[in-house]
Amino acid sequence: QRHDEPNPGQEGLYQTGAPQPMYEEMYQGQGHPKYGPDGMPVGETPALFTMEANHYQGKPEVGQLSPEAKAVLMPQEKNMSWWVGLDLPDFLLPWAIFTVVALFFGVLYEQVSFMSWVLLIFWVIMYMILLGSSRGRPWRWLCHFCLVATVLGFLDGRYAHGTYLVAYYMYRSLPPLTDVLPSQAMGGGGNAGVVDFSSSSFVDVSQSVGLVNGHTYCAAPIVSSNELRASQVYEWWAVGTDCCGHRGHFFCTDSSKSGVRGGLVLVKENPRYTESYLEAARLASHVYGVGIPKEPTLVMWTSETGSELSLLWKGAWKFFLTSVLIFLLCLSVIVCLQGFSSRRVVDEISLERAQAWEWHPFEAAQMKFGPTLKFSKVYPEELQKDLMFDRCYWSGEMLHDFVFQMANQHLFISPLACHPGHPFPKSERAILLLVVGLLIVFPCAAFYAAMNLRLGFWMILYVLLMVTVPAAAMKHYVKQVATANQTGGKNIFLRRILFITALVAFVSIVMIASVYVVHAKGMTLKTVFGQTAIEVLACAFVIDLIIVAVGPEHGNRRGFEEIAGRTYFGFVGRWSLERESYLESPESFLWRRNALDEWRKGAGLVAA
Repeated sequence: QRHDEPNPGQEGLYQTGAPQPMYEEMYQGQGHPKYGPDGMPVGETPALFTMEANHYQGKPEVGQLSPEAKAVLMPQEKNMSWWVGLDLPDFLLPWAIFTVVALFFGVLYEQVSFMSWVLLIFWVIMYMILLGSSRGRPWRWLCHFCLVATVLGFLDGRYAHGTYLVAYYMYRSLPPLTDVLPSQAMGGGGNAGVVDFSSSSFVDVSQSVGLVNGHTYCAAPIVSSNELRASQVYEWWAVGTDCCGHRGHFFCTDSSKSGVRGGLVLVKENPRYTESYLEAARLASHVYGVGIPKEPTLVMWTSETGSELSLLWKGAWKFFLTSVLIFLLCLSVIVCLQGFSSRRVVDEISLERAQAWEWHPFEAAQMKFGPTLKFSKVYPEELQKDLMFDRCYWSGEMLHDFVFQMANQHLFISPLACHPGHPFPKSERAILLLVVGLLIVFPCAAFYAAMNLRLGFWMILYVLLMVTVPAAAMKHYVKQVATANQTGGKNIFLRRILFITALVAFVSIVMIASVYVVHAKGMTLKTVFGQTAIEVLACAFVIDLIIVAVGPEHGNRRGFEEIAGRTYFGFVGRWSLERESYLESPESFLWRRNALDEWRKGAGLVAA
């Protein structure tokens, strides 16, 4: 589909003897493009026209372009944005990585510590793979940015976990102490969480001290009316901040309320712990001449110990959400400073750069993300086929294609971000996510109740099974329906009803059986779900992420000869195979030429 004779009106573009596009064959029966006095098709931008000739009609070398064409087709180096070619989902990838890593290493770390490290290792490996496959400068910078987001997410999560949640889970793991005597030594309270003193115990506010060190740190001894004070060594001290006078006036938390007999031991892991409390207690011992051990036990004297624990949990979530919003704000500033526009995906990459980057602008223009307001838009049949059968090689840039693949294939992401023209619509994806979630959460809750199984090898294996099998069955069903629609199959509506009925019946049976097992063990659903739901769903998220990216597959899909009979590893392996096939024979991607025809028709460049 190329010859050496120049087309009418194109003498100024290519030097004599250079390979020329042959639009007559490309648009047989459709008329010819309309050319203006400058030799360019009417209504087209120079970059679009040049990329069409470059990618579909023989790829002329840069050296074959005349100086006039170079001036029109190639933006100057100094005017090229660092981020030209990046789409909005590409920019959001670092934020998504930061959010997920910070969540796993922060709030969820106690439940999913193993999967958190698996996630971190996965992102580091993907960074090396994507960086090694990226040819364009923008995507290399984006790869580095993703690595920075991974490191920052890790540090953010570890800080939130160490500051708030170590103490939270320590308190939950320690058994409460009851009927404790104030003279009972605890060695700093290392084995105590919530403590309830004997009925004769109270806070002796008359022996309190306030130590001023920026804030006023208060300490008062906990004593018993049944014990002599003369030779007393005060083991337990009630403490607080900015709630006392310099001497003898202590009103911290519930110390002034009658009937309160205990509180929460202030362990060193608690973010409210400070050495200033110990200094205040030692000062009170010196001022009032009472004994104090080397490591006294500090107590927040309150009846609302549950509220104090919830403050730790809420503090971790508040820190996480604040960090996520700040990161998103910084990312938004970068995007605004770069003057981001999604049109750069198509018309702001020069011919020279596109050749060096192996960038395919028309394929990139077909890569839509998320919802669309054009409900009546009809997408090419070949495009839907590629989407349905998980085509991986699109724009020529692995990172951009990876984001697109995750948007269309990941169980948790695709219900919101998949291509609007995908034959597997968002509504059915949401149903699939609900079904898989129920099939994971309820049986895992039953396993925990019956055998006290937490997230171990067998639980991970079960989650892997639930993530892969229902999704494969649902995709097979969608493919059958799509094929029936194309071939005019009958009883499509009846088949949908039967499939949905069978699915609802199966899920209902599993849920009822799981609830029965939980109640038979004398446990409540709320308690069991609180122990298992978060960790198994987080495990499912990571497993599906790894499966889509590098999960082993065998190519036996009709219409994709480049992978037929070959074993490859997920998106990474298939993308490489399809790239090799594309470079050897670009005509295997003929639907994209058809899509270009439709685009030209819509632009009025050819006769309908």
